Order: sequence, then C-alpha cells, then structure tokens
Amino acid sequence: MAGQRHKPFTMSQELVGRVVSLHLHPAKPGMPLKPVDFIDVVAGKGIEGEPRYFGRISQATGQPSRRQLSLIEREQIAAHAASLGLETIHPGAVRANIETLMAQLVKSGRIRVNDPIKLAKNVRPA
Repeated sequence: MAGQRHKPFTMSQELVGRVVSLHLHPAKPGMPLKPVDFIDVVAGKGIEGEPRYFGRISQATGQPSRRQLSLIEREQIAAHAASLGLETIHPGAVRANIETLMAQLVKSGRIRVNDPIKLAKNVRPA
C-alpha cells in the first residue's frame, strides 16, 4: 500500500492481474450498482447493457464521452479505507465497473470475475 516499493519491471516482462468484481450501473442514478459475473466491453463504446453505452454526452464538448468504463484496483480501495479508518470498503461501493488486483484497463473483450489480465507498461488511464 502507501510507501510500499515494488521492483521495477522491464518492457519484456509481463505481470498478471485479476478481476475480482464487476458491476453495472443501474438505469436510475444513485441506485446501487448491480454485481455481475461478466461484462462485454466494446472498444470506443463501453460496456454492453450499461445505460451509458456509447450514449453519454459530455456537457463540456457536446460529444460522446471518451470514458466508457471505470476501473479501480482493490489495493487502492484498501488504501482509501485505511485512510478513512474503515476496515473495508465493499465491492461496488466506489461505483467502478471493474475492481481488480494488480491490473490495469482492458480496451476490449469479455471480462469475467477471476480472469487474468495482461498488464503493459505505460498504459494510460481512460
């Protein structure tokens, strides 16, 4: 967590992370996220079945939003919980579509709970 140092890796190395929970946003804003076993992700559009699937318009630009899904590492959630004096923050409570252990954003494909995810160096967050 905070202050913890990790051994650097080279471009030839790969790390494998894991999806630990998946969630869909409800049709009505403010309602709890729905936990699911898998999601279908489409590059440039988002998550099939999501109310925000390629239809959310940016108020700033008037164009479709570039953010198609949200992802957060459980390690980051645990760090936030600790800083707030909480034992845990439950899956889905941070309203992210994908919660992972040691993983970064996937651009397209089907994602299931416990799936391995290939990590690449220099991946930019969406």
